[in-house]
Amino acid sequence: MFRNGQIQTMDDFWHWLNYTAVPSLRADNWYNDKRPVGMRGFLGDTVSRLMGFATLRQLRVKKGQHNLRQF
Repeated sequence: MFRNGQIQTMDDFWHWLNYTAVPSLRADNWYNDKRPVGMRGFLGDTVSRLMGFATLRQLRVKKGQHNLRQF
């Protein structure tokens, strides 16, 4: 899993998006491989609910700029 600041290339971003972010948006099968019936709207942790749409925010930084706010 990538931590803040570890995504440095487009390949890193697409790997994170496809293998971490998107799979976490919906509840996956349980430990016994049964579907999570009645878990519509729950995230991959099966505790948190998705309220609305998932969005990505792009932050553009000029080359050499290092004083970024942490979110």
